[in-house]
Amino acid sequence: MKHYYLLFLLWFSATYTLCQTTPITQNNGQTVGIYDRAGKSIKGSPYWRDSWLPGQIVWLNGSVTNGVPVKIMTYKQTDLCTKQPNGDSVLVAVGKLKAIRLLDPETKDSVVFKKIRHTENVTGELMRVIYDGSFAITARHINTLQNNSSASNSDAGYEFEEYVKKVEYFLYESKKALLTKIKLGKKAILKIMPGNEEALAAYVEDNKLNLDKEKDVARFAAYYDSLQKK
Repeated sequence: MKHYYLLFLLWFSATYTLCQTTPITQNNGQTVGIYDRAGKSIKGSPYWRDSWLPGQIVWLNGSVTNGVPVKIMTYKQTDLCTKQPNGDSVLVAVGKLKAIRLLDPETKDSVVFKKIRHTENVTGELMRVIYDGSFAITARHINTLQNNSSASNSDAGYEFEEYVKKVEYFLYESKKALLTKIKLGKKAILKIMPGNEEALAAYVEDNKLNLDKEKDVARFAAYYDSLQKK
């Protein structure tokens, strides 16, 4: 029995690691904010959204798990944290995942994070999907820890650090496993979707699209995709 228990522990540790990289003190899953850690104050959160969200996990083998409390960690790389019944947080190996679906508490929109394999990362990375058709528009969330120490803090022996969030956008061509960094905006979006200039310009004008906004980019991309199939 002891032998099988040890084998189970080895398997579990190979698949999951405890989310101990999270330097935010939490209470019932909520981020507390600034806290003191050995004379160093940290503000912000390493997560895409701070609260635990009910999510649907689509595993690599096609199976689906519903109603799992999840957080998307975006510090250093994008990872999935899940909350276990005993309250522990575990970091799920990206290699086991296909996608995560959840509801954004800020926008109330349905959101998908999907594992994207590309030439620079053949094992895949979790990226938020804005549009998914014959091509995809994706977002990479980056969370960096920056030193924002003030003179008063330094004099008191404290270093002040803060998580700073950034979003980068990409055009993803799955057949080529090609990920190309792009910008939002009318000029930039029209550049990556050439052809049918008159029809596209009319669609933007008639529907009053703002191609600086993700929702409008998704709508425009769907229309562009439909034109290519005609």
